[in-house]
Formats: sequence, structure tokens, C-alpha cells
Amino acid sequence: MGEPRTRRTRLGWSRAVIVFLSALGLGAVSIPTARAQTYLYNRADFAAGGSPAAVVASDFNSDRILDLAVANRADNTIWVLLGKPDGSFAPQVVYPTGNSPVALVAADFNGDGKEDLAVANLNSFSLSIFLGNGDGTFQAAANIPASSNPQFVAVADLNGDGKLDLVTANNGSDNMSVLLGNGDGTFKPRTDYPAMLGATAIVIGDFNGDGLPDVATANLFDSTFSVLIGRGDGTFSSPARFWAGSSTIPNSITAADFDGDGSLDIAVSSQEGNLSVLRNEPTIALSTSILNFGPQPVQTASSPLTITLTNPGTTRLSISGI
Repeated sequence: MGEPRTRRTRLGWSRAVIVFLSALGLGAVSIPTARAQTYLYNRADFAAGGSPAAVVASDFNSDRILDLAVANRADNTIWVLLGKPDGSFAPQVVYPTGNSPVALVAADFNGDGKEDLAVANLNSFSLSIFLGNGDGTFQAAANIPASSNPQFVAVADLNGDGKLDLVTANNGSDNMSVLLGNGDGTFKPRTDYPAMLGATAIVIGDFNGDGLPDVATANLFDSTFSVLIGRGDGTFSSPARFWAGSSTIPNSITAADFDGDGSLDIAVSSQEGNLSVLRNEPTIALSTSILNFGPQPVQTASSPLTITLTNPGTTRLSISGI
């Protein structure tokens, strides 16, 4: 065999930022920056508080340079680090949250064109909403009740009113919660939906092709993920549960069209070191559509007939005329 080769992959952008969180409570964020347009990266470490649990990148001061917000589980804060043109970051600004922040999202919740933050606080059963001032600073948090142990938070317009809503995965109560936005940075009281044991992560997408947002949850304790079909008004159907694989403890979930067929597929990662990719196959086939047993004497049994239903999605089978 010859000498090993270095495989170079050109990137489609001039500056790449990939963020790694310390999983050991070391309080650091690592920022590898692209070098020479290859897969090689130079790492720079920045202090990020106690036990950083989640990070989000957005432009908090409208200078067209990405900034970072980090949720620090151990010291109940978020740290905001404003980006510089050279890929480094300004000293952090610290904001208090609820108890044990573990997830956060950035979006414009009050429609003023400035990025805001929503933080899920695991042990205080709350969400902290930070409205942005547009200069990289944030107003003090407004804390709103959540269900038991919110582990993850996601954002989307779930009812088509042009106002952003929130969804949380609640590990302690085995459900997900929907909080519809009022468009001013406040939210209506939550509506809870059953998921499965240990709902720990969420992805929002259109899984049945009707143009409406649906929700999928990764369920930590029963090796499944659940799909809740959206009705377009901010409400959802009962969950359909899907097997994520044996020896799987799902702790993260994402959706993308992995096979290029136009339907969103799902990938689930596991604490056991597994990664499961589950293809969305929405085509429903029924063969045959009618079973005809013919005349049958009373108190006798006919020969069995078989009907085959192929339904990988969430459409329900209705039986009538028996």
C-alpha cells in the first residue's frame, strides 16, 4: 500500500465556525476555524461558564457577524459572546436564568427585527425569555412556567399566524408542550401532549407532506421516537410511536431528506453510541381493498383471507361493513 493521502474538501464559504461544548463541565467552548478551505481546523478555546450544556449562533447586534449564546447548567446563566470579524469573540456578558438551563433557541419573538432568546430550565420547570435590544444586549429574563424537566426547546410558527411559537420536550413528565406566541414576546399558557417515556429532544418538520408543521420527539427510555401530526392551528394529533432500534437510548433527533425523495427522514442518536436513520415512506398500499368471503352457512367458518396494509406513515386504517 502507498502512503496515506489527505482528503481535501473545499468549503462553499470563506469562514466556517463549528462549536464544540465541553461535556465534562470544564467551562469552555472550542471554536475551530476553517484553514485553507480544507477540512483542517485551528481550535481556539473561550471560557463559557460552568458546565456549558447548549450553544446557539446568531447575529445579536446586526453587524452581520455571528455571535454565540451559551447555556451554563452549573451556574444557572447564559453567556453571550459577540463575534469579531477575525473569528474571535468579545468578553462574555452574563445573564441569569432559571435553575439548570440545558437548551436554548434564538429567534425574533416580538417582531421587532431583533434576535431574542428562549432558554429551557431543567430543574425549575420554566422557560426564560430574553428580548434582544439589537445591540448585542438583552433585557432581563421573563420566566414562564413549563412542564416537568424541560429538556429541549424548539421554535416555529405552528398555527400560521406569523407569530413564533415554542415547543418543549419534557423529560420528567414524558410529554411535549406547545406555547403559542402572542407576537409581543409573551406566550399563551402551554398545552401538553403525551409523547413517550423520557421525551428528551424535538425536531419540527412536515412529515406527512400536507404543508403543515409536525413534531417528532426522541424518547430516552423506551427506544422510540414519536411523531405528532400538526393540524395547522397549533394543535396536534395523538402521537404515533416508532421503533428507533434495539439497544437504542435516543437522546437527540433531527430531520432531513436523506434519500432525496422529497420526504423528511429522521435520524436519532443514542447514548449507547448508535445512530439510526429512519426513512419516511409515506406511500400507502392496500391489497386487496375489499375482502369477499361469498355465501357462508350459519355457524360455520370460512377459509381465511388476507389483506395487506403497507402504512409506514401515520394514516389510520378504518374498517367498515363487517
